[in-house]
Amino acid sequence: MKKILFSILISTVLFSCGQSGDKKAELDKLKKQQSEIREKIKALETELAAKDSTSDKRKLVAVTEMKPTSFNHYIEVQARVEGDEDVML
Repeated sequence: MKKILFSILISTVLFSCGQSGDKKAELDKLKKQQSEIREKIKALETELAAKDSTSDKRKLVAVTEMKPTSFNHYIEVQARVEGDEDVML
């Protein structure tokens, strides 16, 4: 009975240690991919920035001199008025 428990304990320890090594390897692999992707992104950004700087970014702007003028604003409203009491005029 002790041999079985001892062998189960040892196999459990070895199994758990083996998986952490796999996870570390996977983590290292993902970090490497991440750094490669960042390098590609930087290269593309610099390439796009170089193309954008060569294009003409000027925009035409019109200028209007401001003068004081009168401002008239009208609103048309339709309504119906009803009174509380009848009144004769």
